[in-house]
Amino acid sequence: MLRNSGVCAISVLKQNQIPLAQHFASSDVDKMTGYQWQYATSSAPILSESSAYFDCKVTQTVESGDHVIIVCEVIDAGYLQQRLPLLYSETGDIDRSSKMFK
Repeated sequence: MLRNSGVCAISVLKQNQIPLAQHFASSDVDKMTGYQWQYATSSAPILSESSAYFDCKVTQTVESGDHVIIVCEVIDAGYLQQRLPLLYSETGDIDRSSKMFK
């Protein structure tokens, strides 16, 4: 979806949404089904339950080993609900990044 459209939105989760972060960190689930979405100016989907969003357009892709790094430019941003954001430090090891630092 991201490569075809050239746009994306980053939804900022609220402080109490760790279960939602765990859902989106899973690789074996359909991330779009079962949630309410609204659409940014670029037509990228924004999670309706989120606190804020960044609407972005892809400016560059970089192949790096078995990953693709996507570089984006923020073209719009806004609040859906003004709440404290979920901080990365509050998510524990849901992305299993601790394996990189052993």
